[in-house]
Amino acid sequence: MKRRDEELTAAMYEAGVFEDKKKRSYVATWLHPGTAHRCIYLFGIDKTRLRQETIQRANGFCEGCDVKHWVGEEGEDDHIQGGLGRQRCDCSENHQLVCQEFHRRKHVAVRWTRREREAVT
Repeated sequence: MKRRDEELTAAMYEAGVFEDKKKRSYVATWLHPGTAHRCIYLFGIDKTRLRQETIQRANGFCEGCDVKHWVGEEGEDDHIQGGLGRQRCDCSENHQLVCQEFHRRKHVAVRWTRREREAVT
């Protein structure tokens, strides 16, 4: 199964929705879980634009913590459904603005290379 929907991706570039100069952003061939639209994967300026949209949608407040607090431009963009597979899409409903503390708690696993591990011991 092809990963990219070439026709729909080309249409997004032609319409000016995707603006990445290297043409890396694309529309996938599969649907976003629980919706009727296809997943999108963004790069470059398109990813930056998604971040700004996420900040505006959250009104600058952390969406991860129970108590809402202001993070503004310092907030971090977090994939709600992360990982390395298809589920880590850049659809707007899969992104949230979070504070650095929440983001670090969510991703607690530190991955050390052998060289880094030896330097610590």
